[in-house]
Amino acid sequence: MAKVYPVMIQANGGEAAKHYSPEFQSAPEYASGWKAVLIKARQGGTVKCACPGTGKRQLSIRHFDTDTFFLARYPFTGWEHANDCRFYAPNPDRSGLSGYQKGVVEEGPNGVVRIRLEVGLKKQKASETNSNPALPSPSRGQGRNSQPAMRLLGLLHFLWDEADLNCWWPAMQGKRDFGLVNWELEKAASQIIAGKIRLDSVLLLADQNPKGRWACRNQERVRTAVASGTRMIAILPLAQYTPERMTEMETSLKVSGFNGVPLLDMPRGLWQRTRQRFPRTIAAWEKQQRVMAIVELDLKKDGKYAKVVDLALMPVSANWIPFDSLYELKVADKLTAEGRGFIKPLRFDADEDVVFPDFILRDTGDDTPLEVFGRSDEAYEACREAKTAYYEATFGIGNWWCWNAAADPSGLHIPPFPAKS
Repeated sequence: MAKVYPVMIQANGGEAAKHYSPEFQSAPEYASGWKAVLIKARQGGTVKCACPGTGKRQLSIRHFDTDTFFLARYPFTGWEHANDCRFYAPNPDRSGLSGYQKGVVEEGPNGVVRIRLEVGLKKQKASETNSNPALPSPSRGQGRNSQPAMRLLGLLHFLWDEADLNCWWPAMQGKRDFGLVNWELEKAASQIIAGKIRLDSVLLLADQNPKGRWACRNQERVRTAVASGTRMIAILPLAQYTPERMTEMETSLKVSGFNGVPLLDMPRGLWQRTRQRFPRTIAAWEKQQRVMAIVELDLKKDGKYAKVVDLALMPVSANWIPFDSLYELKVADKLTAEGRGFIKPLRFDADEDVVFPDFILRDTGDDTPLEVFGRSDEAYEACREAKTAYYEATFGIGNWWCWNAAADPSGLHIPPFPAKS
């Protein structure tokens, strides 16, 4: 697991900063005392991580699920922390987060994040739609800082990233399940505001138990959304692939853990467009890999049915680590089997010409990028040269790892990973 470092809390009023040890932050016998410290500091104070990183390393105190208080890094400051710190995250330039224009993702008070979604969560009335037609979306550029709004895939990646579900340490083995994933996603969503709507208030999550925690919350949130005329966001795994289910998807989105979730009606042609947009994800689904769907929903009057407004897909490994291809899945599985600590940078909505690592090793003393070259055609060579130039300029010659999967598709000759530090 990533390391828990001491934290320093400076109360307002000029008092000396107090240090709190990792044991006091995490040991069960100090839970009530640590909670009291966080509640008091949340009313006025500054919290900083004492890891040997650079920069301010300021932390926010967040409140979740009525009685849970916890520390979190401020958005876009993860790179200020030490590589092994639990609050570490790569510089945004080393993920697709760099693809957004200024203002799409903004830090608010106490670590709350405001985002600009491409399709809003508040439904317009017919009269408003007719009298105030929507303005055309800003044109999309190419490269970094080019995307004018966050689409559904970007939102799914943002939630996964904020929940640290794209990170892995050996101590996590066997501990990630639906319940933990839902808990982390809901915590992340509780600190995100889209428009004027806090994301967790409209979030539906998977539950295999009809009377389970998430099923009951789903039912309650559906009732509230129907009354308020609000769209909803569902994050659910696709039901297991069968040829028959592929056909059924044309009219009804089939998901697993659907308790408390309305029946999902698919508009004509949306599934076909989704297959064209996510061909590698569909290929993984056909090979029985887990695929997460994020769905924006328009609820019908009774809340029993909903129209799918938009849909995006993301494949994840058995340990819930996202991957972009089956070659990447081989690398992710090999890393976990060898007990390595790593992170999977996510693309969000960035264009394909935005270059960043496929994985980053975190147990080598510094960030070590891993790249999977999955093609060998002539058109890909320019991309390969651009990636090589990026890694050598950013990390230094010889300070990165690669695997030519196109020449070794079975993965029999994957090179050894850089040694742990």
